[in-house]
Amino acid sequence: MSIWDVVGHIGQVMSIVEALAVLATAVLGFLTIGAWRKENLGKRKLEIAEQSLLGFYDLKQRFTNVRRRLDAPEGLSTVAAFEANRSHYYNRLGLLGSMAGETEPLLALRPLFQVYFGFEATEPFDRLLAAVGRVRGALTEVFTAVPANGNRFSPLPDLLLILGWADGLRPDQTDREVDLAVRDMERLCRPVLEGRR
Repeated sequence: MSIWDVVGHIGQVMSIVEALAVLATAVLGFLTIGAWRKENLGKRKLEIAEQSLLGFYDLKQRFTNVRRRLDAPEGLSTVAAFEANRSHYYNRLGLLGSMAGETEPLLALRPLFQVYFGFEATEPFDRLLAAVGRVRGALTEVFTAVPANGNRFSPLPDLLLILGWADGLRPDQTDREVDLAVRDMERLCRPVLEGRR
């Protein structure tokens, strides 16, 4: 074997080593990009879980404030109590906002939540937003059905029940629906927030 044969073999070995180095670099890059992507997706899921849960807690608190019983001296009718405190109760309407206003962050989060948590995971959103819609509609109806200045018409009992202003037991069905929506959202978000998923 001549020196040129040895140099030729060394050249071939070097080409193979070079090809292996390029392959190793590509594999390492692929693994690094995969890990980075997984970490990025995990961070995004964490952010969405946090924003959603905060939105649910905020809306539940506003619900509690809106659905507090009418403040009135004992023996005063619901309509008289409403008349005496009209501006105070009108503020309750503002607490829930409109479906395009205050609750919009939850509406915007719903599709993102669905992408990261699955199709069925949006049920708590639907339950909570449906309750908001019913209570907001009842509030609006009460304000249009009970005009100021000695109106003789009483709000419909069904509206008062929806608002939680009637003499029924509390927590009522609406309270339970809101609580269930919040509990379901906690069940979905807590594992992500605690780093278990």
